[in-house]
Amino acid sequence: MWLVFIFIAVILSVINLIMSLIGRTRLRNWLTIGALSFTAFEAWAQYNMISQFLFYNDYVAINTTVPAMNDMIIWFIIILVLINILANVLYKSRAGKIGMAFEGREYHSRSTDAPAPDKNAQAKEEKKEEAKA
Repeated sequence: MWLVFIFIAVILSVINLIMSLIGRTRLRNWLTIGALSFTAFEAWAQYNMISQFLFYNDYVAINTTVPAMNDMIIWFIIILVLINILANVLYKSRAGKIGMAFEGREYHSRSTDAPAPDKNAQAKEEKKEEAKA
């Protein structure tokens, strides 16, 4: 069961990364949610497997599987989270939302109805006030 969850999580993460690289961002949020959800399902399936070993008092199986599975789960979760973060950063960099502060431009959300402030108009008004004084 946990192998199915791993397979689905990896596929969704890779598709998310590829879609962000080529600029297709239509399903980006759903792919990220799906990849991280199946990663959580995989960790739950691993936990369920160990709890079954405890239920049947199979301590030899616990001694042989837990150390290797613990390392695998940690690295698997770290890698998939980093892939999804990379996909998100690539999407935002393509959309022009990252690095704008370093270029001297400010980012204004398109969802607001208020227009972006015009810095040149403010500077002109200040010069007029200084000239009057």
